[in-house]
Amino acid sequence: CLSAQFFGVYLGLFICNTVKQYVQSSIITKLMAIFEAGQKTVMFAPMLSILCWATRMRALQLAKAQDGTIPPTAGPPYWAQDCMYLATWSVLIQLTMAMVVPALSGEDIEMDENGTVKTPKNMNPI
Repeated sequence: CLSAQFFGVYLGLFICNTVKQYVQSSIITKLMAIFEAGQKTVMFAPMLSILCWATRMRALQLAKAQDGTIPPTAGPPYWAQDCMYLATWSVLIQLTMAMVVPALSGEDIEMDENGTVKTPKNMNPI
């Protein structure tokens, strides 16, 4: 799921860049802004993928029997697997929100370096 998010956002961004070279359109500019907002969010995906992969490899290493076989039920503890799912879903939800907000609003959306949407200054804090 993380790799699909990462490569999907970058594929969309590269397609928009290519189309923009040949066609000057406000729709393409808006799509580029949407994918650039998503780009900042999916920067966590490669790190989380490696973290989940390394956790599974370590759990399999610890579960190896004396004869070298690994039981079919071996893997990380359930709480660690739940944390992996939670992290994956949180990146997906953040990506969705970061791409939906610019798509539905008519304004340019500012984002911080972590990919979180900044609240506009003239907005009611409640």
